[in-house]
Amino acid sequence: MSIEGQKALLQRFLRVKTSTPGNREKQQFEYTFGQPHEEQAYLTMPPAYIRRILAEMDFALRLNAETDQDYAGAIDAALSALEQSVATNGIITISAANDAEAALAPLADAAKAFEVLFAGHAHIDMNWMWGWDETVAITLATFRTVLALMDEYPDFTFSQSQASVYKIVDDYAPELKDDIQKRIKEGRWEVTASAWVETDKNMPDTESLLRHIKETRDYLETSWGVDRASLKVDFSPDTFGHSAFLPELNGFGHVPYYYHCRGRQGDDVLYRWRAPSGAETLIYMEPYWYNSGVTPEAGCGVIEVGKRSGGLKTALIVYGVGDHGGGPTRRDIERVIEMQGWAIFPRVKFGTFAEYFAKAETVREKVAVVSEELNTIFAGCYTTQSRIKRGNRAAEAALLDAEALTVAARKAAGYAPLAAHGAAITGAWQNVLLTHFHDILTGSCVQATREHALGLYQHVMAVAQSRREAACLAISAAVDTSGIPFEHAPEAQSEGAGAGYGIERFAGMPRPERGQGRVRAYHVFNPLPHARNDLVELTVWDWAYDLRRLAVTDAGGTALRFQLIDNKQQHYWDHKYIRLIAETSVPALGYTTVIVRESELVEYPVRLNQSDRVHLPLGACTLENAKLRVTIDGQTGGISSYYDKTAGVERVRQGAHAGLVQIDTETDTSSAWRVGRYMKETPVTDMLRLSESRGTLRQSVTAEHRVLGSTTKTVYSLDDGADELAVSLEINWNETSHGAKTVPVLVLRVPLAVSPDTIRMDVPAGSVDRAQHEMDWAGLTHAAAVYGGESLALISDSKYGYRAEKDTLAVTLINTANSPDPHPERGIHFIKIWIASGESSAKALKEKAQRLTHPVNYTSAAKHAGSLPSNAECLSVESTCTVVTSVGSLPDGRTFVRLYESQGVGGLVTIRPAFPVSGAEAVDLEGLKLADTIVNDGAVSFDAQPYRLYEVRLA
Repeated sequence: MSIEGQKALLQRFLRVKTSTPGNREKQQFEYTFGQPHEEQAYLTMPPAYIRRILAEMDFALRLNAETDQDYAGAIDAALSALEQSVATNGIITISAANDAEAALAPLADAAKAFEVLFAGHAHIDMNWMWGWDETVAITLATFRTVLALMDEYPDFTFSQSQASVYKIVDDYAPELKDDIQKRIKEGRWEVTASAWVETDKNMPDTESLLRHIKETRDYLETSWGVDRASLKVDFSPDTFGHSAFLPELNGFGHVPYYYHCRGRQGDDVLYRWRAPSGAETLIYMEPYWYNSGVTPEAGCGVIEVGKRSGGLKTALIVYGVGDHGGGPTRRDIERVIEMQGWAIFPRVKFGTFAEYFAKAETVREKVAVVSEELNTIFAGCYTTQSRIKRGNRAAEAALLDAEALTVAARKAAGYAPLAAHGAAITGAWQNVLLTHFHDILTGSCVQATREHALGLYQHVMAVAQSRREAACLAISAAVDTSGIPFEHAPEAQSEGAGAGYGIERFAGMPRPERGQGRVRAYHVFNPLPHARNDLVELTVWDWAYDLRRLAVTDAGGTALRFQLIDNKQQHYWDHKYIRLIAETSVPALGYTTVIVRESELVEYPVRLNQSDRVHLPLGACTLENAKLRVTIDGQTGGISSYYDKTAGVERVRQGAHAGLVQIDTETDTSSAWRVGRYMKETPVTDMLRLSESRGTLRQSVTAEHRVLGSTTKTVYSLDDGADELAVSLEINWNETSHGAKTVPVLVLRVPLAVSPDTIRMDVPAGSVDRAQHEMDWAGLTHAAAVYGGESLALISDSKYGYRAEKDTLAVTLINTANSPDPHPERGIHFIKIWIASGESSAKALKEKAQRLTHPVNYTSAAKHAGSLPSNAECLSVESTCTVVTSVGSLPDGRTFVRLYESQGVGGLVTIRPAFPVSGAEAVDLEGLKLADTIVNDGAVSFDAQPYRLYEVRLA
């Protein structure tokens, strides 16, 4: 048919349609969930037969335009019947509708070649704008409704994501479980959970995203009897962007399909997403929305959706009331049933995601291939709600350290955790994963959300801290300390001192004092599979001796360099303490021993006044070691120079202010979801005081500032031999943007002396290079300005939002968002940033960040015999290209090492356990072989392919 002929038919249809009472022509896409606009305006909707014939006419016209056959005559006859009825009666009568449908009969077979699958779903946000009790109530009410509708409508199917909602049933309404399991077995209730929640995909650590898959499968299999192999869909409709390596992560966990709405501005509905490793995920990007209602538009649009889906003639519609639960309504179900009877319309049926993706596989080779990040949207979420961000980072690190040190304790000391300990770790991981929901970790939530998340993090840290402590104590108890010259001190008050000390703000590990007298011993533990030379901060309790004679040695008596932090006793509850830092060398995933003692008296000291006799100039302050020279401006408290002595270059732009900057952002473009348009930038230079501290191992400068109605305390510290400047921030933030003209944002910024080649950031399972943009990007731990093989990086202990623009590298610290929580950041925040020089490779940057964010820890030791030496290694990993994500134990007792290839070149990986290994396998998350391994002389080796994930299991 000619284009002009088709246009004429369309014009006639439009006249008929717009002359029909109750018709409302849409001007743009409208969300279909909730009450229609007509009903909201108390207008009577057109009767069902008119809805039917108009939808059939709409589809017939689209079909006629897309097929080789000419159905113009049939459509003309149908339109004539409708036009005559309108002209005669002022309305489409039932008989006219029947006549028009009969005229369209020649199109019936072609119409039924198309299909629409309606998958019912309830989008249940975890604690978005409410508390946990409301989330539980939402979930249970929704499921009761769905079960009742299933009883009434035998063909109705339902698909539900998120393992967390099934756990809610287990914990709060187990009486529902049998009915749900019955429907699951019937195939009418589809479990679409491949993650504990519909998680953010940018900020959870690599291991966390893998634990989402593993914990979900393990739980649903053991508690609900769900076949783990059936869990193939990553259902992430509302997730705010997706990192480039997600197809590799999901492929590693046997999750081949993906459903999403956000993160890509493109025409494709069905497409293949390819990771740098070559792993692919088949994706359905929702063309409507994930909270859709059921309307005829779904059938009318199937041809257009098919064009964007490789020609597939099946469309998927996800429908059901959501966000606050609810799920499919009676009207939705009745509408599906109604449309099933329409003659000139696609086949309509209740369906599942599994059914859709099985059909989608038939056109896999015809759809577009996308190889990029699906980012970015809602960049404010990388920063907003600082307490949640800090809790998540600390909880992830603490659990990983606990698991690694438990391996060391099992292998070195025969430590056998109780079953309850393993269950506690599992529960702790599930709590962390719950907070990864895309409105919790992202901070796009309210006060009740934050309070619940922080409570979960406290529980997680209690579990992780106690498990780390137990593992370290098991090793400590097996170390032979009988040769250390301890003394019996009957008047000692030290044993038990320090209970609860040093673990505030989700940091540290419990380490109460076990020693007495002048000689104290400490075992220092390294949770990473790489040897390290680090400064360890020791707290010595109730040591009432001469600090000038304090000495630190290893177990063999060799002196270790140290520096007192405290020159006099400090008070903590009913005990006194001093702190010191000591230089240590700790083996890979191992430990060493440090001894603190009072040295022998050589001569009786003469106590002369050592106080200053002159004043030194109060100008700029310089921190310098063999690798760096950093100058802190004496008037502003910012960094005026950062000279990399190794590279021989200045990194900070001359005359620029490096340090804190307060930015006024535009109110209209600001929220928890967005960092608004920068309006005014004010360097933080209103300095209240500046002080210095000098030592042989650590130098520091402390600057205190006023920022609006808030204060900041910045401690710049440089350790001997370090190539990073530590910036410890205590921010007392009193600002609010509720009702204000602008939104205050606080950033730490480094203007670069030279324009970088690229900006390199770590993301889950890899690293990406990004161009400079006037917006924040997500980085797990760092963003680095790359200059060939060198870099200047910002590394953070708790922040995810980094920005590089106009040759300036920055990390966003505080976003005083104006909604949905009007006071998201008021309070005291502790943030640590490192400004680090060094290599620019993805591996080097990531491993430096791991070292800084997984510090060594220690336990106090007492005198006893033992089978272990004073220092030992448990396991090391050697590779030029891989990054280790975790070391842990499998349920059968075997040790596993998970890692990914970070350089894109591949190479040999060698794992050297200090314990006997009879065999090894390199597998994926489900245990399927990925590479050949060789066990030789106690070491395990294999070749890692570019950008691939591996789990190496040691027998």
